[in-house]
Amino acid sequence: MYRQSFKLFFLALIFVGIGFSLGRFFFPENVRIQGKKLLFEDMYVGEPPPNSEDIQFPFMVDGLLLDNLITGEEAMEYARKIHGEEAPLKQVFISYYCGNHEQVILWLFEFSSSEEAKKHMEKVNCQIKKSQNFTEYGSFYLQNVEVNHAKGFMQNNYYYNKERIIYWVSLFNEDPIPLFLEFYEYF
Repeated sequence: MYRQSFKLFFLALIFVGIGFSLGRFFFPENVRIQGKKLLFEDMYVGEPPPNSEDIQFPFMVDGLLLDNLITGEEAMEYARKIHGEEAPLKQVFISYYCGNHEQVILWLFEFSSSEEAKKHMEKVNCQIKKSQNFTEYGSFYLQNVEVNHAKGFMQNNYYYNKERIIYWVSLFNEDPIPLFLEFYEYF
């Protein structure tokens, strides 16, 4: 047992060292670790809205490690380029998971209400269907949630709406469905 713990600890040190040497390791100041999940604190200006759940990012999903997390104004700037200035976004998170020659980019777009998120989801679907950058689009239901998918830019994209949040998962791997299902469990 001690040998396995030592190997795990040594492997973690190697990954952290590689991350620091590449300049890609990013750990926000307003984060605390609870088990295998990262909890974000003080993400709201003023008091958090009622019934707001903590947005949590697991440290590892299906062997992929959380490599980078973009939050705050920097994430909002990326979102405005995609959705436009008029999108009523409340906050945006962009997380990168990497490992085993695979990468997953997860976008979380939080809107002020579930109605705004649903309206914006309809706009996104219209834009995807008009775009020449995406092919093979469609949808399916998973646990009473409509999951849309589109292929584009060498990745498979899955996006869906739950309450006030639109989730967009881009997977760079050979077999996207099993990996997408692992991420869907968390988000």
